[in-house]
Amino acid sequence: MITKEEIQQLAELARIRLSEEEVEQYEKEFETILAYVRLVQEAPLPELDDEHILTNRLRDDEEAYEAGSFTKELLREVPHREGNYVKVKKVL
Repeated sequence: MITKEEIQQLAELARIRLSEEEVEQYEKEFETILAYVRLVQEAPLPELDDEHILTNRLRDDEEAYEAGSFTKELLREVPHREGNYVKVKKVL
C-alpha cells in the first residue's frame, strides 16, 4: 500500500504541488494501478525456446542510394532556394 507521504515524496521529485484532496485521490488511484501491475506480474508465461527470445533485428542496407542522387529533383520542388540549399525564414 502506498502512503500519503510516499505520494508527496513522488510529487516533490516530479516538482509538482498537490493539494490534500489530490493526495487522497492519487492514493486510491495508485492502489488500483499497483493491483493491476501485480495481476500482470502473476500472469503465466509460455516457455520460450532460443528461437523466440526477443532481440533487436536490423535490416541490411543493401540498396543504399548514392549521396545527392535526388538533390536536383528535390530542389525543383522547393519554392525558395539559394544555390543547392533550401531557403527558409530566420527562426531566431
